[in-house]
Amino acid sequence: MQKKPEGWNIVLAGFWNRMIFTPEWVGPRLFADNPEIETVVALLPVLPIIYRDGEAAAEISSSRLVFRPRNLESDAALRRTGTMAKTVLEALPETPVQGIGVNFSFIEETPAGGLLELFNFHDNQR
Repeated sequence: MQKKPEGWNIVLAGFWNRMIFTPEWVGPRLFADNPEIETVVALLPVLPIIYRDGEAAAEISSSRLVFRPRNLESDAALRRTGTMAKTVLEALPETPVQGIGVNFSFIEETPAGGLLELFNFHDNQR
């Protein structure tokens, strides 16, 4: 089984005020150990603003925040994404959060029958 990097993330779904997440706010809270972070600003307002360094990335949009480790082999990067999500939840407790997701994604070229059976849900008629 291989890890699928784009599928590993923590998502905070809710109603987020993107105007709070300026470089001055994000820097000391989410990237305190790194004074230089990269900021990717989308041309369209519906696309997320992305802050990232070598370990982790934070994608900010009005409907969700996504925290991604940039190196799945680094325990520090994996822990950091959890710390970033926790920091935002503690700093902005009044924000209406609809759900929290911790996601992992893998690719299996030749899955065994027992593994496939795990995805056969009994309430699914097929």
